[in-house]
Amino acid sequence: MRNILEQMITLFPGVNIGINYADGDSVSGRLDSIFPAQFTLTSFVGTPATVNIIVGGTATGNHHVKAVGFGAVFLGSETLVSTCKIENIKF
Repeated sequence: MRNILEQMITLFPGVNIGINYADGDSVSGRLDSIFPAQFTLTSFVGTPATVNIIVGGTATGNHHVKAVGFGAVFLGSETLVSTCKIENIKF
């Protein structure tokens, strides 16, 4: 999957795409926004620092970064954020 996304980023830089999930939910965003957010947030895993992420115009509040996977970040004990929806990260 990662190779497919990297090829899409190369072929369609800056283009918004939509992804439909099996449960009926969907997400859309720019593919090239996934990587910078993911790398930034990975540096906070296991540290005492907190982050406040703006997603879809809404702030998550200050949370510890628990885990980062391709396209998603797990904050605190119950917040999961799609990295392609991140608008801003405040430390």
